Amino acid sequence: MRPEPRSGHWAALAIGAVIAAAGVAAAAVFAPGGGTIAGTPQVPGSDGRSADHLAALTMEPNPQAVEAPDGSAHIPACRVVTPGDVHGMGHRLHDYAGTLNEGELGIERTVFDYVGEADVESDRSLTTAGSVTATCEYTFDLDASDDVRGVDVVVVQPFLANEDTIERDLDNYYEPAGSFEGVDLYERASDEVDFLTHALVTDEAVVLLRTFNLAEDDRTSVTEAAATNLIELLAEPEGPATPRYEASPVGDEFVRACPLLDNTGIREVTGNDAEPIATETIPVISATTATRPEQRGHEYIYNGCRRKDTIPSTGDVIEDMERIFDPVDFSLSTRTFERAEGAEAYFDSVTTGSSSPYQEGTILNGLGDQAFAGKGASGFGVVDLVVRRGPVVFDLSYDVGTERDVDETIDVLGPFAERILDQLASDGY
Repeated sequence: MRPEPRSGHWAALAIGAVIAAAGVAAAAVFAPGGGTIAGTPQVPGSDGRSADHLAALTMEPNPQAVEAPDGSAHIPACRVVTPGDVHGMGHRLHDYAGTLNEGELGIERTVFDYVGEADVESDRSLTTAGSVTATCEYTFDLDASDDVRGVDVVVVQPFLANEDTIERDLDNYYEPAGSFEGVDLYERASDEVDFLTHALVTDEAVVLLRTFNLAEDDRTSVTEAAATNLIELLAEPEGPATPRYEASPVGDEFVRACPLLDNTGIREVTGNDAEPIATETIPVISATTATRPEQRGHEYIYNGCRRKDTIPSTGDVIEDMERIFDPVDFSLSTRTFERAEGAEAYFDSVTTGSSSPYQEGTILNGLGDQAFAGKGASGFGVVDLVVRRGPVVFDLSYDVGTERDVDETIDVLGPFAERILDQLASDGY
């Protein structure tokens, strides 16, 4: 018997818009509410190199839920499906060992942290881009076929959702598939769009699951785990888990990027408030400056963040829709070393060494302990401001969609970098 869609804000979700706007990719393995990601397995194709000597990620549960504008609690997507759930399915997290991305790729999660202060309801880029309130991307370790396997989680909650669009898209893209633990289940009805495969619907939230190259048993397991965890979160809300690398010589404290990519800094650049939502990159293992297994290097913890500014509403829906791609993208990455010598060695290697990714640039004086502005060879026109203070190196950049020169970027981002340096000093770095 076909289950009837739920009423109120829920019976659906902007699936069509999510397909266009919420490209979620891949990453992970925790225990419910957090817990250690077990091991750093050898990855096929990594030229015999193992990352076992590097520190594995742990996720510390966060009992402090984040409140949404309507008074409800935000649902962290990486808690709906946890790395522990993935591990229980017999899969492990891809650690990118032996690749150029070792220690700098892993979990990608999008959360409302409200560091940006733009009003949620007036931010057209949020309300027209699928109403997504949280995402989590998991990529599993490679199998013998080198097929990319994983699961992406997308959460949508009533304070951003359009009920009519949700109901329409559930009818157009999905077929009812029963229920589990009180959660209505839907499956993608068409093979024409190989993106979202499952929808979990409650009165309080809709969760979309996209699975990659998983067996039917695995898809069933991840759907049931998501339904169980969702019910738990609705009953006892939690905040996004806190990443730790307790076995690293750096210690269990490192510099997180998203709190530094703040509203004041972004507003001073563009004149607009920053979005209250950000995407954080959380590697599964620590990183090292060593390029060969036998080489002694400096271990560090990488963390990355991306956040946009907002374009104020004109009051005209059509004009606002045309401007949803106008916001400026800001990116900040941090690398925290045990000692300043390691950070200095890293800074020298990426700014002036033979392996530097920059085709042009200049050393800056008077900004932190060391600073450099450089443009890469990619041709996208983005200039990085690379700054070291003690044991921390950070990269700050912004993308307005047009070519930028080095001197212009120094003038624009220099004050923002000074602001970050002040915060690092306040934090004891």
